[in-house]
Amino acid sequence: MVYNRAWQLILTGVTGCRMKPMDRELLIAYRDRWRAVEAIEREERRAASVALRWQQTNAIFRLALGMGLLATGPDDQEQEVYRRWAALKGAR
Repeated sequence: MVYNRAWQLILTGVTGCRMKPMDRELLIAYRDRWRAVEAIEREERRAASVALRWQQTNAIFRLALGMGLLATGPDDQEQEVYRRWAALKGAR
């Protein structure tokens, strides 16, 4: 298995802190724990009701709106498309 420089530092314990070097077994156990967490989260997402998903979607939308990430007014490009469409309809 080939590791990049950061993993080499972690595995050998040359991190500048008092961390115990990770051996192969510890690394595999760490990875397996996070895979178990991932499996649980996947199951929770699968079992979530439509009402819960809708609530989460609304929460994300309200957050984006509160942060000013969503356009609240007419889009200039969209307005240009409407103007062109109106011109084409008038040219008939």
